[in-house]
Amino acid sequence: GRLVAAWRPVLLAAFFMVALNPTLLNLDVGFQLSFLAVLGIIYFKNFWGRILFWIPVKMIRELVTLSMAAQTTTWPIILYNFGSLSVIGPVANVFVVPVLTPVMFLGLGFMLTSPVPFLSPLFLWPVWLILKITIKLVGFFSSLGWASADLGKSGWAVFMFYPALYLFWKYLENRGYNDPVN
Repeated sequence: GRLVAAWRPVLLAAFFMVALNPTLLNLDVGFQLSFLAVLGIIYFKNFWGRILFWIPVKMIRELVTLSMAAQTTTWPIILYNFGSLSVIGPVANVFVVPVLTPVMFLGLGFMLTSPVPFLSPLFLWPVWLILKITIKLVGFFSSLGWASADLGKSGWAVFMFYPALYLFWKYLENRGYNDPVN
């Protein structure tokens, strides 16, 4: 039922992407992280939503919930490839994620008006300004001494974490605590 509806399109998209470019699976960390983040949102958003119910502002609660759900499934790959984990990520995302939608729409406006030289700057300059502010904001958060934890690269994190995460998810599912998102 509901579970099938959630993960099937994600798996289908990943299948076709890997079929067209098999190196995505083992050489493209961005693909791995994106795929796992989407699965994390599908399977752990409700779990984190129940834990973070105490955050009073709904928009902030949703942003932190999505960030934590995505990090639940991506941290072993991040640790394996980069050797550190972001501690400040969920907080930084509260400030960064809301500006991405305007950037995407303004970027689309720029692309559509790029053949018209006097119109395209009307879209480009706001994109540039928003992204410049976003980069400074991310730089500020990452400069905090406690922003990330250097744990060293670990293949064991991947090998041990995903089976344990699956068992944890089944445990939550059996108790009706972690209904997947459709």
